[in-house]
Amino acid sequence: MVRKHVYGKRRAAVPSFAMSDVFSRSSPLKPPPSAVNDAVDAATKELEHLALSGDHKNDEENQTQKSPPKPRPALTTKNTNVPPPSAPVRKKSAPARKAKTKAADEPLLDSTAPTHKPEPQPADETLLESITVLPRRPRTAPTPKPLTAPPLDPYLAPLLTLAALPSPTAFDTWTTTLATHFSIAKIAEGSYSEVYRLTPHNGGECSVLKLLALRPDPTIKGKRKSPARLAREAAMSTPAAVATETRLLQRLAPIPGFSDFRALHVLRGPPGGAFVEAWRSWNKARPAADKSGFADPGRKGVYDEAQVWAVIEMQDAGVDVESLTERGWWSVWAVWDVFWQVALAVAKGEGEARFEHRDLHLGNICVKSARGGTLERPVVKGVGGRLGFTGLEVTVIDYTLSRAEMPLPPGASGDGEESAEVAYFDLETEEAIFEGDGDVEYQYDIYRYMRSAMYFSDPLARFDAKKAEGTGRKWLGFHPQTNLVWLHFVLRQLLANFPAWSQEDEEAKMAKVGVLGEKEDVVMARQKMVALEAALRQMEAMLDVSSMPREGLACVRDLVAIALEEEWLGEEDVVGC
Repeated sequence: MVRKHVYGKRRAAVPSFAMSDVFSRSSPLKPPPSAVNDAVDAATKELEHLALSGDHKNDEENQTQKSPPKPRPALTTKNTNVPPPSAPVRKKSAPARKAKTKAADEPLLDSTAPTHKPEPQPADETLLESITVLPRRPRTAPTPKPLTAPPLDPYLAPLLTLAALPSPTAFDTWTTTLATHFSIAKIAEGSYSEVYRLTPHNGGECSVLKLLALRPDPTIKGKRKSPARLAREAAMSTPAAVATETRLLQRLAPIPGFSDFRALHVLRGPPGGAFVEAWRSWNKARPAADKSGFADPGRKGVYDEAQVWAVIEMQDAGVDVESLTERGWWSVWAVWDVFWQVALAVAKGEGEARFEHRDLHLGNICVKSARGGTLERPVVKGVGGRLGFTGLEVTVIDYTLSRAEMPLPPGASGDGEESAEVAYFDLETEEAIFEGDGDVEYQYDIYRYMRSAMYFSDPLARFDAKKAEGTGRKWLGFHPQTNLVWLHFVLRQLLANFPAWSQEDEEAKMAKVGVLGEKEDVVMARQKMVALEAALRQMEAMLDVSSMPREGLACVRDLVAIALEEEWLGEEDVVGC
């Protein structure tokens, strides 16, 4: 099944949208009220039982006379229960009421309250020596009971361990909170997912949400399902597959030219109202022959309360290149900038993560203007350089079928593939992708060329299952020639949008110069365009699937090396790409 129009986002050092950082996080757990009350009671009892030890006759006489109890003053180094000989005799006062225990939210000792201090008296050295003050035990905070996290759903565990919350959130509740801060619009869909754009009401950074309905747990037996429901579930994703894509997003996000991952959300239930309205608006605007391949999410019975969703949040990367080819605005400047930015991103991925995309059609390449303008008529500036003429920013998206190696754990040697954990999709389980009709669409042939390149290092080699098994190669391994097969497809599709210079008259050539900046020389721009197209045609021949083995190209990094030798690119274009 061909995957198209699957959307992504542009890498940028920006925080996740409010749902990720504000609405989806809980407050820190507080100690239970009972623990605080117990601590208060224990401290109060300690204060009440503090006493002075001493063997004095006056103490025994006072207790024998059963005189009314006096209020206990603060502890001092003097026994105030024994009046000094010089102290005047005072009349007995009414018995003091016992102080009530303070509430749990009040401090145990109020240092700001006024206290009565007895007047200074001459010290009795003999008395002082006989008084022993019992030490006060230090007050310690109560030990909180250990919190036990609820067990994860085994079927959803691969996703929940990567998600913002450890359990699914109700889709309608999540939507209601989201809609108060963002407007929601559907912008694209693919074989397994739908893509929505979130635009903040305050005009801030946009986000993109990739919604994937998850296949039900096969171990749970429910009521009998209709054929339509079974067909719908067969087109859904598995939690393990979405977890692999999420890990790839996290791995590749730091590399320039790849999607900027923000968060993963796991939801349950039918989509909320704002998503239903967005789906219907998008579908209504589509031509009759190109309506949505997904059922109306607001229709009764399409999704029940048990339906689980994975929502991948990314930064908005702009518009997919496939939709731009339909606008007819492509020029040699745009083709050059888009192709080489894709090539440099993939080459960087090869070097840093042993990356293969394995599904790099034009729908998985997004562009937006880095100059803050629109994509309708990009302005060409700096025709004297080698790259970046149009100000377009390119992002490679959708890693559903991709392969990359995760960072090695601390202390790992890195010797051999066994030392690196690999995130990949096993295409041996997706045989249908290799059975499409190439006469209908050339992209179906590319999947077969990729398979032969993986097994035999020759895109045009006839595939034989037994011979393939004998090579010992698997989709788990790193076979970067597949990236070259896809770059062949990308360049071929881009060049198909405009004819060769030799087929155009002078007026057409001047028209293709495009919108130049004020300081750009038109004659120099035309000469530069002729040189750029000649280099593109030369690369097209090098990347032809019949020529690839002869050219000795094994990966995209080899192509970048040739571009540096031919001076198509400069070191400043490659370093830090």
